[in-house]
Amino acid sequence: MRSLPDLYLPPSGLTVTPVLGYWCRPVPVQAMDPAEVQSVHRVHIAELADPAHRCRVLHPSGFIGPAFEVQGLLVWGFTAGLISGLLDRLGWARPWDESRIVPLDLEPEE
Repeated sequence: MRSLPDLYLPPSGLTVTPVLGYWCRPVPVQAMDPAEVQSVHRVHIAELADPAHRCRVLHPSGFIGPAFEVQGLLVWGFTAGLISGLLDRLGWARPWDESRIVPLDLEPEE
């Protein structure tokens, strides 16, 4: 395992130290705190690096940040920022259309 650079989260005022881990074989994973994690998915890194899956999200507050549209999911916020930074840091990021902005709909599903 390897620690990545600390990330500051303005909404909470907390600093998080991400830790990157790797398993040789897939193992069951689950959210440790359902109040913090909506769901857990396995997404191949090649899908995340694919420029067709990259976009930016427009939060109702006006904030624009990194996002990914993969496997029918919109990944945004802390998770997308972490993935985007990791792709950049490892040199796996490829040019993508940074003008593609997806409005974030925070209305609860019925």
